[in-house]
Amino acid sequence: MSDVPLGIFTSGGLDSSLLVAAAARGIPGERIHTYAVRFTESGYDESAYAEAVTHAIASVHHVVTADDESLGRALDLVSRSLAEPLGDPAVLPTFLLAEAAREDVKVVLSGEGADELFGGLSHLPGPQVCGALAAVPASLRRAARWAVDRWPSTTGKMTLEYMLKQFLAAGEQPWLERHLTWLGAMAIEDGVVAELAGTLDRFPHEDSLNRVMWFDFLTYLPDDLLVKVDRATMLASVEARAPFSIAR
Repeated sequence: MSDVPLGIFTSGGLDSSLLVAAAARGIPGERIHTYAVRFTESGYDESAYAEAVTHAIASVHHVVTADDESLGRALDLVSRSLAEPLGDPAVLPTFLLAEAAREDVKVVLSGEGADELFGGLSHLPGPQVCGALAAVPASLRRAARWAVDRWPSTTGKMTLEYMLKQFLAAGEQPWLERHLTWLGAMAIEDGVVAELAGTLDRFPHEDSLNRVMWFDFLTYLPDDLLVKVDRATMLASVEARAPFSIAR
């Protein structure tokens, strides 16, 4: 509930769509404002899914175009305004959304935390798959990696080519190094790995999938995703809430 006009960032995915549906049910009769990014790079654009969801719920839907000009403007403003560096390029379209939302609302809801809560990230099944990979002869694993490394790079979001390269590059490493490689968020150094591993000292070792999800919830979510949303919305004078990040 909010005492001021409310908006929701939506991508058409399950997490943000659930927020839109829950808000529509929680405040019936209210015309909820929703905001989605339309990327001119087709491999990243999911605005059609957001359009379908918001059309069904009859929200007041706003589409913000992220092209070279608008992203360049956002990069200039965000890089000059952040108190410290943030290595997440998604801060730029998030700022564009917040900038548009400022015209209509004071508070926005965002879906950060749902992947960590429900296991929605594409790299999370890795611990199970790696057991099967270990059973494959080493010569075949090397041949597969050689072939995949020569697969031309694509520009889409989480393409099959990208996921295969990440998976084969890290499939035989210990679970944390493997997870960090798949996440692609930081360089893997011994000191960093040891420090991060300490966050899960008391978490059950035999529960591999929940162990990885809890690791993301303690690190990637508060140190990257929530920082990104908070900084981007505050720069546009809008306050963001991430309900999924509170649920756990």
